[in-house]
Amino acid sequence: MLHNEHLRLASESYEVKHDNNGNAMHVYIDQYQNAYIFNCLNAFVRYVYFGADTWIAQTKVSKLSRIYELETYIPNELVTLALDKGLISIYNQKELDIIASG
Repeated sequence: MLHNEHLRLASESYEVKHDNNGNAMHVYIDQYQNAYIFNCLNAFVRYVYFGADTWIAQTKVSKLSRIYELETYIPNELVTLALDKGLISIYNQKELDIIASG
């Protein structure tokens, strides 16, 4: 299931995509068509409204549909798969380490 909403500017939006295993990927699309991927809504809000560096990966909107098709949305696995398939080139290792440590 995909849910999409516009934010402060008409050119900014938020999407949440659920996989079939109870996991979700939260995505912020900025006015330049960059897509920032987050592991939870709280991380998304902290980034968009408070400037916290909480995204786990960044890509272009044109690659999102292929990322949505990946078999898992578990953060570390998602980033590994997306890197292997050339769907992302920038990721936030610090945030991935925080997520992995629980």
